[in-house]
Amino acid sequence: MAFPLAFAHPDAERSPSMQLRLVEGLHWRHFPAASQVLAVFYAPGNLPLPRLPHFKTTASLGCGRLLINPGNLNFYQDCIENVESVVAHVASGYDRVIHYGGSAGGYAALRFGTAAPKTQAIFALSPFFDLNSPCTRSAEQRLVSSANRSDLSVFGRVLEVAGIDIFAYISCLDITDGAQVESAERIPRGKIRLHCLLDNHALPTVNQPARLIADYLATNAVAPPPYHLLATERDRADAILAYRQFVAECQNAPFDELEPSRVSESRIYSLPYAYGRRLSIAGRHLEALSRFVEAVGKARARGMDEYELLVCAGNSATCFGWHEIALGFYREARAYGAGRGAAYVCEGHVLAALGRTDELVALAAAARRFCDEADAIRDVEAAASPASERRLAM
Repeated sequence: MAFPLAFAHPDAERSPSMQLRLVEGLHWRHFPAASQVLAVFYAPGNLPLPRLPHFKTTASLGCGRLLINPGNLNFYQDCIENVESVVAHVASGYDRVIHYGGSAGGYAALRFGTAAPKTQAIFALSPFFDLNSPCTRSAEQRLVSSANRSDLSVFGRVLEVAGIDIFAYISCLDITDGAQVESAERIPRGKIRLHCLLDNHALPTVNQPARLIADYLATNAVAPPPYHLLATERDRADAILAYRQFVAECQNAPFDELEPSRVSESRIYSLPYAYGRRLSIAGRHLEALSRFVEAVGKARARGMDEYELLVCAGNSATCFGWHEIALGFYREARAYGAGRGAAYVCEGHVLAALGRTDELVALAAAARRFCDEADAIRDVEAAASPASERRLAM
């Protein structure tokens, strides 16, 4: 199958017909560059047409770009041959290829990146490793998993491939990603560079393709995610357990279809927590706070790790202007996990904003004594230093 190379026409922004190539339902565009490197970006399942993945955010990259959007939620299953053909055709003009995608696009990056020639690196954010495992993000995903085909898994591809740098970033705070955490734990670390994060499925903090790829091209390495986002072994275990409980309790109902009443009735603390995160992102902080408090109660009743829940409750209270309530949550989180840094940092920011210098200096001393995270200690000390200087000058 032959495809003409898409070209960067000066009127492409104003003319939709120049933005896409359409090959039997597959929407794609190639931005050529005088470079030996091609970066292929795969769209997540919820990116509507005619949008293309990372169209603007990767414009600064000096390498060639190939942007692909299948325009549906079925994990590229109806366009596998077309994607392979397009990638192979465009990649023929380059020496090295980097594949990047999130969610369904993360699955595609692993699926096509491990099979394509010239692949140097794969960046998979919140990917799905095996579509045969119980999938719960959408009804379409459940339909794909019901096919139960051997080729729906990328495990064998990841284990067998050699000479490719694979970077995987997975959320521990989204219920459905618990399955991906469990899957990733089965892959030898020599085969994949895994980062489990205290973040939601979209991974907004690390989903910065231009920075990640530019860093990789410059150094053949990528800086680790922010320390306060890194999940502990306990966080990963909780994510796996919450997912298993969700499947057992909700009979694998798509998460987006659950009614709020069912969330409240559930024993799984991750359900109200996930709803709270969504409400917080939408700016509905009071509703989010009530969901976080609900999640804390459920976690406490079952002996689960409640540290992150307390910090999020404090953040929502801060956004709503309830500083004393926020400080109470942060301090309770510090008492629960004295060695963990997020609560120190968040409490320090609130105290600094309120000008409570004595408490801020005392917090810095507590961080130096108990906290295990050097970056958190430095953050609190930086906030306390000017406060301490002002106090001494009085």
